[in-house]
Amino acid sequence: MSIRIRHNIKIFLALIIISVAYFIPVIQLLRFSNQLAPPIIASLIGSSVALITGILALLKDFILDAINAPSIEIQFFPNDKRDCHATAFTDMATGSVIAKAHYFRFRIMNNGWKVADGVEVSLEAAHSHLPYQGPKVS
Repeated sequence: MSIRIRHNIKIFLALIIISVAYFIPVIQLLRFSNQLAPPIIASLIGSSVALITGILALLKDFILDAINAPSIEIQFFPNDKRDCHATAFTDMATGSVIAKAHYFRFRIMNNGWKVADGVEVSLEAAHSHLPYQGPKVS
């Protein structure tokens, strides 16, 4: 699913939630319209709509930040020579292999609509599923 489609779905869901927030008090007030006079119902509907509009205005930044939040994705291409490199550390005096090292490059992509501030990526552990065979001596 593309980024634009996901963003449009988020906006559509936000509009549905806002519509439900407006219609619930209006429907509740209309249920009691038989017992109250029409001018009282009209003023109650108007005040409930004004109250909900005020709450939404206060929460506008929070709602927009939730809709437009950054979406971080990590990409790794193990078959690409630029992303995976194996090398060996050798002893300069003897020429024997001291240790093997593998360098990996991960690509961090932001698929969201805002800048991802304060993002830090760290590799906490790396495990090999192959048994260590030690340095080869020829």
